Parts: sequence; C-alpha cells; structure tokens
Amino acid sequence: MAKANGYFHSTYYTKPTRFLYTWTIPNFSELKQKLDGEDLLLPNGKYCSFSLSRNLGSLSLSMKTTCCLLNCNVTIYTCNGVALIRRNPFNFNRIRERIYYSQLHLNLYMFDSLQDLPENVLFIVFSILDPEMMETSFSTHQDDGSENRYLNYFRELATDIKKAPDDLLKEKVTLRVGDDTQVVNMAVLCSRSPVFARMLASDMREKEENCVTIDDVNIEGIRGLVDFLHSGIVA
Repeated sequence: MAKANGYFHSTYYTKPTRFLYTWTIPNFSELKQKLDGEDLLLPNGKYCSFSLSRNLGSLSLSMKTTCCLLNCNVTIYTCNGVALIRRNPFNFNRIRERIYYSQLHLNLYMFDSLQDLPENVLFIVFSILDPEMMETSFSTHQDDGSENRYLNYFRELATDIKKAPDDLLKEKVTLRVGDDTQVVNMAVLCSRSPVFARMLASDMREKEENCVTIDDVNIEGIRGLVDFLHSGIVA
C-alpha cells in the first residue's frame, strides 16, 4: 500500500489479466478541486492514471491509459464496505494519439450517500481487465526506483504488526467465496488493507462472525491476494 498526498493507494493481483486498484480518500468532505491518484504500471509497460475532481455539487472520477484494450469497472464504497455506486463498464474514449480516457460524472445532489459518509472516508475500487496475456508482475509507479521494494515491504509489515494488539496477532479471519474459504492472520489483513480493517472493526458484523464474504472475486484471486499481503510479491 502506498501513500501519496495524504491519500492511500493499493493494488492487488487477482489473475494474470486482472488488477484491483483501490483508492482510499479520508476526509472526503474536505476535498477541494482536483486530486491525482498514483500511476499504475502494467506488465506490458502501459500506464494508467487516476484523478478525482470536485466542483460545487459535482464529482468527476477520471482514468487515463495508454492501453487501448483495457476494460474497467469502478465501484465506490463506504468504509463499512457498502457499495454506493457501480459503473460497469467504465468506457474509454480516445482523446489523442495513444491516450484513452474515461470519466464518471456524478451530480452529488443526486447521491445523498456521498454527502454524509461514515467516518467521512470514501473507497474507490477500479477492477481493470487487460485481455492481453500478461504473466509478469506489475507494480505501482515509484519515483525513487528502489530495487529493495520487497525488503522494504517486509520492514513496513513488521513495523505495522508490532503496533497491533497482542490478541490481534493470534486471531484468524476467514475470507469466504461461495463454498470456498481462505484463512488469513487478522493483523496482517488489517494492517495491509484499510477496507478489511474497517469491515473488521469491533462494531461490525464481520468482526462478530470473524468472517468476510466476498462475491466479486474468485477464490484463486483471494488466495493470490493473501500471498501478496504476506510477501508484497506478485506470483
């Protein structure tokens, strides 16, 4: 998970051609004008960039890419995991040579749920599908060019886990997809994913049941996600 301009971004690998880009925006009501997300670098060398603009009573969510074959769905969630808005597909238009652009324009007066968000936090999840066969790993674009990103990931994970309560270190949570399940350490899951951390808060149903049900990703995608959360490496 990366942090840029005070806002968090994370990218999960789910299968060779599909990626989940999560943009976490705290203090949403204080958002002014335009906010840029972190660039996503795909295995084929193509880039995706993201931006969010707020102007009076409107909100515009934009994505630009140099890959003409991408398909993208976008879902906007509350911190409780409630889906407020879904756009399927998020269609692209060519705006200039080799640049493709998609925009979701919302009139905020039509969406009361965006004006009174729980804890004033908004999660935007892009499900990006590239039909080209891509078997290499991917990363979010980093300016420092560090060759030790995996080592840094382990250090950051260790630091975050040390901050977790002792009982959380011993606790496990079940991720359920249909009849299939995957068990993961609670401290790792919550420290790496703000979405799961919110869902597993003390007053949430998922915390009481110690189980999170997922219906939009297959079990192989979940297993890949769990491997990534523990290692920072996309297999």
